[in-house]
Amino acid sequence: MTESVLSTSELNKKQSFSSQSKTTTAHKKQALKTVNTYVLLSGGVGFIPAPLFDQVAIAGLSAKMLSDLCQIYQVKLSDHKIKVIVASVLGGGHSDWITYPVTIHLSRFIPGINLITRPLISGAIIYTIGQLFIHHFESKAWR
Repeated sequence: MTESVLSTSELNKKQSFSSQSKTTTAHKKQALKTVNTYVLLSGGVGFIPAPLFDQVAIAGLSAKMLSDLCQIYQVKLSDHKIKVIVASVLGGGHSDWITYPVTIHLSRFIPGINLITRPLISGAIIYTIGQLFIHHFESKAWR
């Protein structure tokens, strides 16, 4: 009798873990698709040669991406908190601050590299922010 109770208990735990795992996998797939969409959008913004426009656009794209990720994971995060997070994350490594030194050094070897570096770095910033938040949401650190 004890064995059947333990078996039933273990079975319930496995089924519960399995259903949580399927939900997590579905959320993660949708979240990765969302991040990839915003990476492409920010790469497109990187092709626009306006100095401040790309910084503002990338900040806006990352705020919208975080809002979408919060909806996917059903986490309530106010607009104010998103703005603070985006400002702090982008304040440390903005696309122009990274692009300019990279372009200066690489342009010695590859002429016209600045046309490629800005979109790549813009996409990399959005990708990194997205992956960071997916990891936090998957680990349930913000619930």
